[in-house]
Amino acid sequence: MNKGNNTRAYPVSDANAIYKTNTTRASPRSDENLDKNKNSHLYINKIRLATWNLGSLTGRSQELSKILQRRNINICCLQETKWKGSKSKDIGNDYQVIYYGIDNRRNGVAIVLDNNFKTRIINITRKSDHLIAVKLALDNKQITNIISAYAPQMGCTESEREQFWEDFDDMIHNIPPNEYKIIGGDLNGHVSTENTVHRSAHGGFGVGEINKQGEEILNFASRHALTLINTNFQKKLEHLITYKCAGRTSQIDFIISDLAHKQKFKDCKVIPGEALTSQHRILVAIYKLPKPLKTMANKTSRTKWKDLNGPKGQLLCDVINEYLKADIELDYTCADDMWSKFEVHGRTKAVEILGISKGPLKNGRDPSWWNGTVKESLANKKELFKKWQMSHLDIDKDMYKDAKKHAKRCVASERARSNETFYHNLENAKTANDVLKIAKCRNRATMDMKGNKYIKSKDQKLLTDDTHIKERWFEYYKQLLNEEFPNEDPVPCKPTFGPIPEITTMEVRDMYNNVSTRVRSLAGLSKAFEVRVGVHQGSALSPLLFNLVMDFLTKDIPAPLPWTILYADDIVLADDSAQQLQDRLNTWTQALEKYGLRKPAGHSTPWRFVLEKTRQNASYEPKEGRLDRGGSLPCVWTSEDRMGLGELDREPVAHTPQNEFGRKPQDEPHADGVVGFEAWL
Repeated sequence: MNKGNNTRAYPVSDANAIYKTNTTRASPRSDENLDKNKNSHLYINKIRLATWNLGSLTGRSQELSKILQRRNINICCLQETKWKGSKSKDIGNDYQVIYYGIDNRRNGVAIVLDNNFKTRIINITRKSDHLIAVKLALDNKQITNIISAYAPQMGCTESEREQFWEDFDDMIHNIPPNEYKIIGGDLNGHVSTENTVHRSAHGGFGVGEINKQGEEILNFASRHALTLINTNFQKKLEHLITYKCAGRTSQIDFIISDLAHKQKFKDCKVIPGEALTSQHRILVAIYKLPKPLKTMANKTSRTKWKDLNGPKGQLLCDVINEYLKADIELDYTCADDMWSKFEVHGRTKAVEILGISKGPLKNGRDPSWWNGTVKESLANKKELFKKWQMSHLDIDKDMYKDAKKHAKRCVASERARSNETFYHNLENAKTANDVLKIAKCRNRATMDMKGNKYIKSKDQKLLTDDTHIKERWFEYYKQLLNEEFPNEDPVPCKPTFGPIPEITTMEVRDMYNNVSTRVRSLAGLSKAFEVRVGVHQGSALSPLLFNLVMDFLTKDIPAPLPWTILYADDIVLADDSAQQLQDRLNTWTQALEKYGLRKPAGHSTPWRFVLEKTRQNASYEPKEGRLDRGGSLPCVWTSEDRMGLGELDREPVAHTPQNEFGRKPQDEPHADGVVGFEAWL
């Protein structure tokens, strides 16, 4: 690593803020003999933070991700995105944007996280379309809060500005004192070149004269023990100006942090020359971590199962079929031997035919519309922007504006052409499962937290160390899987004899002696622990033992089909009215708990209510149904042949008038009656 001065001439010199192991080499390529088929740890000792007012994020997300990747930005706060909604989105190059907006014509804030930090989200607060905060967990370090703020502009009303600062104060007050705070935002205020009143908040290196909005910024920073980081570094004027338009220059974008952690920031400056926006400039700060942050790059070889549906997959199926034809003629003394031989043969042939992928997973791929035409138009826009910035001529400005319009039209047309293929595949999906896969994939892409390994300890403290997380999972599941509930000893029954050889009690106990398991989580595998209670998942006797036990427990609860349906570990109860169904449910609950079977606390049991139409033109007023079992059930009977589905402690959701079989209710035969109720245990 370059151990030079803390303040660099250009932030790009910190682009290689990731190093491997404790030994630094001249080039990573000198490690050619390393085994790529193993997991390796990468360490991040610095975080590159940025804030940027984009004017609009529409049509610019992919270009933004390219700039952040080239500048090695880990976290970026965005303002004036003009995106409506409250979701997350992958914008390419392994960047995730978390945004919130009410109007697609004004305001909107967002926070962009790279691949090393988007898996560390533990909470998101969307205060308004001016404020958004993301809480990050860092290994063995204090929790860090990243806040993106966009203050109302000069033309906004006084009440709107007061509401913003009230919300900002409330957000800061709700952050515990032991957590870090880093704010990036466009606060639309001038704090002047220096300030003698707010010495702790102002570092002494600013631009312009202070105004009323600047006073509000400094007062806010002083009362919360914060400091404006970009006023603490002496830079050229060009590296302090964050806004430039029509000959006017100002410093209205700031990175703000706790005063106690000011020394951890090693540099902060504006990077001019990025053509994504012509007015606001990106402000970048370098934050030195107290200890390096460990990340893992998975370099395990993987079979290319994605090619299973192609020609290679057909060849693999033919090879497997030939093997099975020959193998079926052989005699095996044990089924495990037959399966083990087939597994080895199948995996070996899959590797030979389908191939394997080596090395770490690649960064997020470029979308199909990010082609040569788009790249060429954006590159031309960037060149003309630089030319205009150097010459300051009106003719160069006009050429840049024309190139900017052309690039925008090019991106829009290529994205529309790319979407045509997607919608064609969606409309011509062969099965409902194909549509469901697409819907699940799109829904998963909008989730804020796609996976979180961080949990709380018994005393409700957040655990960020992998070892502590695995120990907590070990303790939790060891207690859960070995807990016995109070129960009565069942009355002995006479054995049932049949053509199947007798299975003795000792044989069953031998299967369950010295059985151990481990917990797999995002933090890794826990230690092994013994399981002494319950029917083990995957055991050959599990279905048999479960059915035998359920037959015994429910022998005193007679109910013919279809009023009671048992399938595996699912039980369906049906009745004519909600009260009768509630009575039957209570009877089942008492019978199961009598012998030590009970539902885990807080388990959400799904219930389904089906409203059947008895006459052709009958209509029903919405009513509410409730079943009490560990919580209340909000469920709605809807008119126009609709079904209302609900779960315990959840809001009712509306569904289309099409049932799970793909047919409308009026197409099905109906018996005379009012309502059919179903409860799934």
